[in-house]
Amino acid sequence: MSSREARAVQSRATPAEIADASRLLEGLKGRERGVSNELRDLLDLARESIVIESPYLVPARAFREGLRRTLALGVHVRILTNSLAATDNLWPQAGYVGHGKELVRGSVELWEYVGPECLHAKAVVIDGETVVVGPYNLDPRSERLNTELALVARDPSRAAETRRTFDGHLVRATKIDARGFPEGADAPYLGTPRTEVLTLRLLRLLAPFIEKQL
Repeated sequence: MSSREARAVQSRATPAEIADASRLLEGLKGRERGVSNELRDLLDLARESIVIESPYLVPARAFREGLRRTLALGVHVRILTNSLAATDNLWPQAGYVGHGKELVRGSVELWEYVGPECLHAKAVVIDGETVVVGPYNLDPRSERLNTELALVARDPSRAAETRRTFDGHLVRATKIDARGFPEGADAPYLGTPRTEVLTLRLLRLLAPFIEKQL
């Protein structure tokens, strides 16, 4: 067990106890620790719930492992990302396809935004009291290539406001089942032109080879 895991399991400190005030997470090129590492630390310390919105969702192995640890402790995790019908970038969508059913089978509550516009919110609410906001996406490009920033704020009032906004987005979203399909549907891509579906399938053939660039 790593020191981070031991700290999370033994103390179960909340993110509020780790961040007593607002602070900035910096993910600058050349630094050993970045936004992704800091975010995983915060997720490890969640006690009740994690709500995430990210337009692009290509979860790296370290992030998936962190989610498994968190879920094993009984934390409820909900993620909302773009559907194929709503996304403005097919490349990360190609990297995301296939992870959906893995996340759901691992007990993540996964939703896809159906539009008509593209979802661009990039934020996390942890335990209803801590908010993380910034341009950081849950994808390899943000983790390894881009210079990223994110603001962490312990602010229950702002967290509640952000959560209400997140909940409102579900009105135009579909919940994903263990097949990777919208619940009750017999196909994965509702309301999407056939040409886009075919393009996505072609891109998926390349995605495994360039996943770190997505």
